[in-house]
Amino acid sequence: LIPYLKLVEREKLRVPVKSEAAYNEFYSSEELNRLFNELISAKLALSQIMLLLGEKPLSTGEISDILDLNPSEVSKLMNSSSRQGLVKYDVDRKCYALP
Repeated sequence: LIPYLKLVEREKLRVPVKSEAAYNEFYSSEELNRLFNELISAKLALSQIMLLLGEKPLSTGEISDILDLNPSEVSKLMNSSSRQGLVKYDVDRKCYALP
């Protein structure tokens, strides 16, 4: 997680003053939480999904239920992963699988 935190700190939300108060404000901000969710939570969720798909093909609903994720988040991750060639969608079985 450290490289992602450093990426957020350096590239997305530059802390203008190197003081304890500035860092406390930075790490408790809503913007940091949003970026953390976008950069890290999605990567962790995708890793978990890939592990599940390594066992067997699953539908978006099944993935959502197993990982307790919002179905729209799973769908977004699967669409992106499909475009990147990480997963494939089986139209006949209506599920995702590893290529």
